[in-house]
Amino acid sequence: MDLLETIAYEIGLVMPTMDRPQIEAAAQELALAQRVVVAGEARSGLAARMLNAHLARVGIPAYAVGDVLVPEITHTDTVVVVSGSGMMARSVEAARHARDLGSIVIGVTRDGQSDLGRLASPCLLIELVRAFQKADLLASGQPVGTLFEQCALLALDAVAVRVAAIRDGWSDRIA
Repeated sequence: MDLLETIAYEIGLVMPTMDRPQIEAAAQELALAQRVVVAGEARSGLAARMLNAHLARVGIPAYAVGDVLVPEITHTDTVVVVSGSGMMARSVEAARHARDLGSIVIGVTRDGQSDLGRLASPCLLIELVRAFQKADLLASGQPVGTLFEQCALLALDAVAVRVAAIRDGWSDRIA
């Protein structure tokens, strides 16, 4: 199997394990959001920023923690935090701060028992270990973290498609 086939195969193992009701719950929350702030470090942050681009296209003001023009998070915001480990200090702090303010916190992580996993609701779990165990694989053929970020990007793309469908009134065709 070449590298592209390996990547497609591994993504194909993980995506079916994702909890569809959590994806729908995230989409419903975001469709109603007045404003969205995303957070994530390094490549996880890039996946979060891609969600911003999708949300902006459907008219939802969206910002990323660390940007020059990001407003202060308030209780009316919806905050999306992406962290593979669910333990990255700045990401967890953003989630904790938002939750303490009364904001909705949507998490994307591979560990539902992590700090982020416990702070977020809904929480999109990307269960790499479960997917690999089902396929009797020991490890990914990709560098550390890469598969999580690929799956986070695809999961958030699915959420964004649902948000667009809900807001544009064609949600009955995309479920």
